Amino acid sequence: MRIPAELNYEIHDKELLGIVWALKRWWAFLLSLSSPFEALTNHSSLQKSMSSKVLTCRQALWAEFLSEFHFSITYHPGRLDTLPDSLLYWVVVPNDPTIQLRTLHKCHDSPLAGKPGEEKTLKLIKPDFHWSGMAQFIKDFVSSCQQCSRNKNIHHKKFGFLKPLPIPNGSWICLSMNFITQLALSNSFDSILVIVDRFSKMAVFIPTLSSITSLYLAHLFIKNIFSKHGLASSIQLKISRDLSNSYHQETDGQTERVNQILEQYLWMYVSYNQDDWNTWLPLAEFDYNNSDHSSTKQSPFFTVYGRDPQFDSVHITKDTPARKL
Repeated sequence: MRIPAELNYEIHDKELLGIVWALKRWWAFLLSLSSPFEALTNHSSLQKSMSSKVLTCRQALWAEFLSEFHFSITYHPGRLDTLPDSLLYWVVVPNDPTIQLRTLHKCHDSPLAGKPGEEKTLKLIKPDFHWSGMAQFIKDFVSSCQQCSRNKNIHHKKFGFLKPLPIPNGSWICLSMNFITQLALSNSFDSILVIVDRFSKMAVFIPTLSSITSLYLAHLFIKNIFSKHGLASSIQLKISRDLSNSYHQETDGQTERVNQILEQYLWMYVSYNQDDWNTWLPLAEFDYNNSDHSSTKQSPFFTVYGRDPQFDSVHITKDTPARKL
C-alpha cells in the first residue's frame, strides 16, 4: 500500500517504485540467483532509468539499490498480455445514480457482506469500483438503510477508564467463549456457542443446545477448535466461577460485542419464522472474520492467514429473505 507522499509521484517514479518494491520484497531470493533475471514492465521509459545520467535524489537512491541486482528491465507492451491485469484497474461506474445504487445494493445487501456500516462498505467496494463522490454516496446510502436502522444497536462513545485483559502473544492461545440462548428452534438447535480468539479477533459460531453438558461442550471444542488450532493456554468463559465474574461484562466485553454483531446479522437475513438461523451461521462467520476489526485495523482472516480471502464483490448477489415480506 502506498503512503500518501508516494501517491504524488510522477508516473515514471510510480512505475519504478513498483520494481523497487518487488526487489525489496524478494531480495533474499533474487540476490542468490546465479543467472540474470528480467523485470517486465509496460512502461517503456523505465528501460533507460538504469543508464540515465540525470537523476533526481530519489531516483539516485533507487539506482544505488537496483545496482545490487544482476537484472535488466524489459519493455513488455500491455497488449501482449494474455490475461488482463485486473488487479491494477477499477471498474469506473458512470455518474448515474441508478447504476451506483445497483452497485451498492449488491455489495451492501448481500449475505456475504452482511449489511456493514459506512467504513466497511467503502472498503468492500473500493478495490473494485470507483466514481466521483463515492465516499459521500456510500455514507448517505448506509444512513438511509431502513433495515440497518431497525436492527442495529446504537453505539455510544467509549466509557472512561477500563482495564482490559492482557494482549496474547499469538493467535488461538487465549480464547473467550459465550452463549447466545433462547433462540427459535432451527434444525433442532436453540443456542449458539461463540468462541473468539482474543489476539486475532477471529470468531467461530457453533450451533448447539441450551441444555448442553460440560462433556458435549468439550466435544464441540475439540471438534471445532483443538483439531484446527491446538490447545489454548487460557479460556475465558463468562459462566465460569474462576475465569471471569458473572454479570461483569467488562471482563468479557469482546465476546459480548461479537454476540451483538452476530445477532444483527441474523436479524437481517433470517426468515419471518426465524427458524432458519442455523443455515446462515457459516455466512455470518465469514462476514465477521472478513470485516476489519476496530482494534487491529484489519480483518481477523488477514491477521491469522496474512492474506484476504478470495472474495469477489463484483459478482455477489442480493438475497435478503426478511425484505421480501
